[in-house]
Amino acid sequence: MDTVFIKSNTELDAWIGNNCGLHDASVVSLVPSPDGTCPQAVNFALRFQVAGGYAAGDNRTIRTVTVVAHGVHTYELAGSHHPDNCAEGANSYDAPRGVGFEIDVSGILQIAADCFEIESTVDIRDVVPEWLSDRDFTVSVANRLPPTPAEWLNEFQRLGRDVVWRYHAGEERSPERVPISAYTGWFLQKRDRLESHTSGLFFRGCACNDDGFSLTLERYDPECNDLWIAAGTYLSGIANATIQCGNATLTLEAFRKHLRNVSDRDDSPQDG
Repeated sequence: MDTVFIKSNTELDAWIGNNCGLHDASVVSLVPSPDGTCPQAVNFALRFQVAGGYAAGDNRTIRTVTVVAHGVHTYELAGSHHPDNCAEGANSYDAPRGVGFEIDVSGILQIAADCFEIESTVDIRDVVPEWLSDRDFTVSVANRLPPTPAEWLNEFQRLGRDVVWRYHAGEERSPERVPISAYTGWFLQKRDRLESHTSGLFFRGCACNDDGFSLTLERYDPECNDLWIAAGTYLSGIANATIQCGNATLTLEAFRKHLRNVSDRDDSPQDG
């Protein structure tokens, strides 16, 4: 492509709009690193998806754009730069001098310069790789109701874990006080952590309909990973369950293997 020079905020906004608003863009390189000084030029590269799906195995198109800011007047970073951070978007801003460009990297990066040179734009087609979360998952089951609050306590008691229900950061609630099939927003927490921690194993979603139910569980308390694994193992024992974890839909055995891997990482010795 021909080199593009951006010399006004209007041109910058148009370019951003033509590049998906730079939503979920990562600033994968930034030279020099911000250190409070103002160099003559700043080189950076943006990477973001422009087409395709987001589920594991989907086809997608990834665009990489290399940019040089010339005649830099402002070069400021409020916070830190993480090359894998996905920006919520980018925009121009009214700088005292030059064209103002702002993007979160995860801190807020501001560059004001006489012009921005778009050196190259490269699109690469590939397949979305699988990634699995060790924090949350969703289970969907047809033709039945979700486990009742009492059944959850019985399952953990069977495993030798003393857990209780709570709402937000509140005190222990008996299972009779928990909505029987609509416990979105409730937590299960270990009894001995009830006073020291405000959360636990979070039921982020609990939805019932004519076709069955879905549950989304999220580990809020890092010391409740064993509860998250036990809950996943329990739900994956339902024969017709469908599991979504990370960006993948997993077979029951694949999900159980993932839970075992998470458990093994927790049990492995730590360096230092």
